[in-house]
Amino acid sequence: MTRRFACFLAALLLVAPAAAQESAYTTLAFETGCRVVSESGPDEPPWVELICDGFRDYPVHVSDDGERMSLAYGFAPDERDWMSFQTFNRVHDTIEWRLAGGRPVATIHRWFVSDLDGGERQVLVVSRVWQPDGAPGCRVGFVDAQANADANVLAREIADTHAAGFACGKEIPAWRGATTPATPAPAP
Repeated sequence: MTRRFACFLAALLLVAPAAAQESAYTTLAFETGCRVVSESGPDEPPWVELICDGFRDYPVHVSDDGERMSLAYGFAPDERDWMSFQTFNRVHDTIEWRLAGGRPVATIHRWFVSDLDGGERQVLVVSRVWQPDGAPGCRVGFVDAQANADANVLAREIADTHAAGFACGKEIPAWRGATTPATPAPAP
């Protein structure tokens, strides 16, 4: 390998977006690890806005209207897009944070989404983490956990290869792996 080619490869590595390569796990403890930011009044349908403990100083923002949830990870602004599913849903209490150099880049979070027949579908939602410098977070991709035996592997591939460079608000999050007619539809 020539010296010029080696320098070219080194330069490419320096400008390539950081890819997550390790995981950390946290528990979303609604009863003990969250504080209420705002909530419905006594004569309104129930809703609540929470800020919960996340990974180190990266919080988790939870919006819950009693039947549907929207979450943002990291340093999200108070005003942000609602990101959920079209049907009733809830989230698992474990969050996988994908890290690059110790900094959270993406999350993988299991959602339980109503199938309207009395059951639930499980979806792994991969999200880009809001950064302290204002770099936005958003959903990057989805994996139907019941249609894919390797759902966690697929979700990590999305997180590691797409989250850091994903253009929130310009790119559309996509499904990875198999889907079925019962796969839930996301809501913006």
